[in-house]
Amino acid sequence: MSDSPAEKIGAGPAAGSSTTGAAQADQRATDRYPLVISAEVTEGSTGARLSARTSDLGLRGCYIDMLNPFARGTTVQSPAHSGKEVI
Repeated sequence: MSDSPAEKIGAGPAAGSSTTGAAQADQRATDRYPLVISAEVTEGSTGARLSARTSDLGLRGCYIDMLNPFARGTTVQSPAHSGKEVI
């Protein structure tokens, strides 16, 4: 593995994939588990809302799959729902 910044931040073919390679899995602080649920993501400064879905869930976050993702570093909100409860 080279020391290029792109590899250090997980960019490349496996980035954002729920079927990641061993190199990307080693970068995660906690395990992730498959979980597919619908989500609505709201951009913090403009209030723009986009539909999405999760594919992985872990103790420190989840992967959210979107057709038109926000730019890296954008602050977003995405409450999780279980039935009528927000978790």
